Amino acid sequence: MKASHLNCEIPFNYKGVNLSGFKNRSSTQPLGENKLFIDLTLVDSKSTTYFISIDTLYISEELYLMVKKGISEFDQNLSDIVINASHTHSAPNIFSENFGQINLDYKKVVFDLILSLAKKALSNLETVKIRFKAYEIKNKPFVFRRKKIPFLNIVKMLPNHKIYINDDIKKIEFSTKSKSWSWISVNCHPVFNSSNQISSDYIGEIRKEFKNHQFFQGFSGDIRPNITSKVNRPDGLIKKIFSFVIPVFTIPDQKNFNLFSKKLTKSLNTNPIVDIEIENNDIKSENFKFDIYESKNSPTINIKVLFFSNFCSFISINAEVSNLYLTKLNHKNIFPSGCSNGMIGYLPTSKQLKHKGYENYYSLKNYNLLKPFSKNKLKELELFLSNIIKY
Repeated sequence: MKASHLNCEIPFNYKGVNLSGFKNRSSTQPLGENKLFIDLTLVDSKSTTYFISIDTLYISEELYLMVKKGISEFDQNLSDIVINASHTHSAPNIFSENFGQINLDYKKVVFDLILSLAKKALSNLETVKIRFKAYEIKNKPFVFRRKKIPFLNIVKMLPNHKIYINDDIKKIEFSTKSKSWSWISVNCHPVFNSSNQISSDYIGEIRKEFKNHQFFQGFSGDIRPNITSKVNRPDGLIKKIFSFVIPVFTIPDQKNFNLFSKKLTKSLNTNPIVDIEIENNDIKSENFKFDIYESKNSPTINIKVLFFSNFCSFISINAEVSNLYLTKLNHKNIFPSGCSNGMIGYLPTSKQLKHKGYENYYSLKNYNLLKPFSKNKLKELELFLSNIIKY
């Protein structure tokens, strides 16, 4: 098997550009590196697959199809592509008008840059060796963000420390004769920077510490940084009152940001808890579709699975996937890639449906969904994922 990797800062004049990710931008200090990047890895195993990571909130299915068509015009051996959004809330909008005006100039720059990187990668393929690793994060920096209100059958976006979180950092290392690079998957929303300035959020801090590391946002639909307090500057009057009863999410500052980023980079400098050499380099690729409603013309959950070997699989899903799905995968050596090849919205589990909450009820209008997902369809998806290694 052969592979190659390239990355590039996105060249654009960001002055005065509207950003997507938050309805209202704050006047707080900018947090994180004010640079946005594109990473591209090309893997050639009988056919070619391009793995692209962009510092942006979401990827539209339209952009995915545009890029796939553009690459197919110069790569006749193309199998498929995966485009992952880092989910930074501080980048120009290239997804949907529901998240502000789409910046068409920026979208064209991103599209052209991807095709340029893809052409260069195709001419620089080398035989590659691959390892899969996983790293445990100490002093838990993440928290589940769905909390059931006592005596009420509803869930609010509040810190919930009781729910188990799959928070190991997954890593796939590539090495050729001339270079090496890695993929990193972290399961956590990047929501530190809320100022009116571009930012790659904590992803940029990982990139500064570890060169040639391509970031993939994992299954983080219900996970946030553990920046909580009872009295430390919650935003909004209701939260201020509520915060005297139980902890709430608060406005992060530079200290919070630095501590969080340091925990991630420090974890990546420890010995891995999993370290497997992938000997079988013939990648098997499968695509699956699941309707979210039981009616005709239902929107679909699109899943791409790449079996690197019997010990390691890459799974991309076009949704902000609930972290609880990692427990249903029933296999620790999964490299998760949410927010990929489009965005249908939040993907809850069947048990999460009855409690509503922002992710699986109040956010539906943002993604042009008219009703919650079907419970039966979610159960079908869960059964499939629990047996994914058998496929």
